[in-house]
Amino acid sequence: MCLALVLAVQAIPQRDLQRHGAWMIRAYAIAMGAGTQVVVLLPWALLFGPADTLTRALLMGLAWLLNLAIAEWSIRHAGLHRSAS
Repeated sequence: MCLALVLAVQAIPQRDLQRHGAWMIRAYAIAMGAGTQVVVLLPWALLFGPADTLTRALLMGLAWLLNLAIAEWSIRHAGLHRSAS
């Protein structure tokens, strides 16, 4: 998340607003990962009971990956990917 914020800020002096926006979307997606973890972990707990340490870590990682996948889709859909690299 910190790297995404640094890259977003670095794009501002270059007046590259598309790159700035793309990196801000990525940073926001990572920040919101904690909220998505509830959406992923709660159904697991209701269906299978408490997750063990490994399963919990994998499900938490899945939540962040889901957010990042949606962020990348939205960046590409909005046409922000041209200078996002």
